[in-house]
Amino acid sequence: MFSEKTILITGGTGTIGQYLVEKIIMSGCKKVIIFSRDEEKQYNMKQQFLDKKIQYIIGDIRDCQRLDNVLVGVDFVIHTAAIKQVPVAENNPMEAVLTNIIGTHNVITSSIRQGVKKVVCMSTDKAVNPTNCMGMSKGISERLVKAIHDSSGATEIVCVRLGNVLGSRGSVIPLWKKQIEKIKKITLTDQNMTRFIMTTEEVYQLLVHALSNGKNSETIFLNMKACSIYDLAKVICEKYELDKKNDIQITGLRPGEKLFEELYSEEEAPYIYENNGYYHIGFKPCQKIPHIECKSNTCNLLTLTEIKNILMKNHLL
Repeated sequence: MFSEKTILITGGTGTIGQYLVEKIIMSGCKKVIIFSRDEEKQYNMKQQFLDKKIQYIIGDIRDCQRLDNVLVGVDFVIHTAAIKQVPVAENNPMEAVLTNIIGTHNVITSSIRQGVKKVVCMSTDKAVNPTNCMGMSKGISERLVKAIHDSSGATEIVCVRLGNVLGSRGSVIPLWKKQIEKIKKITLTDQNMTRFIMTTEEVYQLLVHALSNGKNSETIFLNMKACSIYDLAKVICEKYELDKKNDIQITGLRPGEKLFEELYSEEEAPYIYENNGYYHIGFKPCQKIPHIECKSNTCNLLTLTEIKNILMKNHLL
C-alpha cells in the first residue's frame, strides 16, 4: 500500500497522526510529510521520530498557495487537521468554518491541482444529525467530498467517519488522568451519555481500507463498539482507587453536546453497502442494506470488564 509512496499528513502531530506515522514508516514508504502549524509539537515529534524519511513542514490548510507548494509529488494525503473539540468550536464557530470547511476545501482542490492519487479526509460521527458547530462543520466537509464526485479527475477523494478515539488528545481519558493528578476527582457532563469508541489501530486499519477500497466521494465507517461514558469513568476510578459514587462529579451537558452519537443518518441508510467488514455510503441505492445499529444508546454497550480489557490492551490503563 505505502511502499515507495510519498504521504502527506495534515495535522500530523496529533495523536492519530503520530500513530499513523509510526505504522506507515514501517511499511517501506518513500517519505512522510508532516504538515501542521504548531512549531512546538513538530519539535517534540522530531525528538520521538528520528527516521530520515519524515519531513516536517510548517503550514496551514487555510493557505491554498502553501498547500499547492507542498503537495507537489505527493501520492496520498491523509487529512486529519481540524478543530475537533466541541466546546472550542462552539466558542469559536468561525474558526471551525475556516479550518474544518474552508481548510478541507483547500486540501481537496490543491490535491486535485497537483495530481495527488488519493485523499482520505477524517470525519466524525458528530457530523451525523449534528447539534454543535464542530459536527456541523464536519458535516459540510463530508458534503464537500461528495460534491467533487464527477469533477476530481484522476484524484480520488474519500471520507472516513470516526468515533471517539480512545486516548487521543482532548479525549476524556487524558483529561481524567490530569484531573486525578490535580484534584483527585473526575468530571462527567451526564451520567446517561454513550459514545462509539475506536482505538488508534482501528483508525489505521480503516484508513488502509479506505485507500485500498474506497471509491471516489464515498464515506466509509466501521461498525464500532459503544460504551457508557459513566461506565468508562467507573473503570478509571477503579484503576486510580477513587470512590465511584463521590469522586465522579456530574457537571451537566455543555452547549451543543449530545447524549448519544449516530453512525449514519436515515437518508444515508439506503446507500450503505458492506465491503470486507467496513461500511460504505455510496451513490446508488442498495438492494440488500446491511443491518447496523445506528445509535450509541440503543446498541449493546460494552461491559465494565470489556472496557477494562480494551484499555489495558491499548496501554491506556
